[in-house]
Amino acid sequence: MHRPPPIPFQVRETWTPACAAALFRRCFRSEPPEYRRHFVAIRPSDELVAGYIHFTEFERGVYLCGGLCIDTRLYRRLSPDERVAIAARGSLSRWLIDESIAALGPKRAVFAYTGNTRSRTDAFALRFVQTENRFLLAQWHDEPAPLRSELVLRVAAHGPF
Repeated sequence: MHRPPPIPFQVRETWTPACAAALFRRCFRSEPPEYRRHFVAIRPSDELVAGYIHFTEFERGVYLCGGLCIDTRLYRRLSPDERVAIAARGSLSRWLIDESIAALGPKRAVFAYTGNTRSRTDAFALRFVQTENRFLLAQWHDEPAPLRSELVLRVAAHGPF
């Protein structure tokens, strides 16, 4: 059985988004936020930042996911085997979302707010579901089903994140 090589990146949590600031500025034309949990996808061989995502703890164990950006220019510099390894996980963004959510620790739910088609496709592949709000997606963990609607209302009232 042929296994693709491992993904050539590591997900690291960082206390400051400075290492990913240039990538964030390129994608969002603004500075990354300072007050959240920040994760980066870094290639250890040269410390290149390939991706960034942040999370805000909205309530105990409830996270708001945002700021996802991937340096697509890096794909051109990957070997064919490295591209196969990433494709086996869906995409670099899908892998970064999945790995960073796992690193959050115990959680009740993770929410994403997006209208971007590609981001939504990745989110749905990672077990996010549509909520009553057009742009709000939820990935349920330990939140009891009877309490989910109320939580969705509280997150939706927060507005875009």
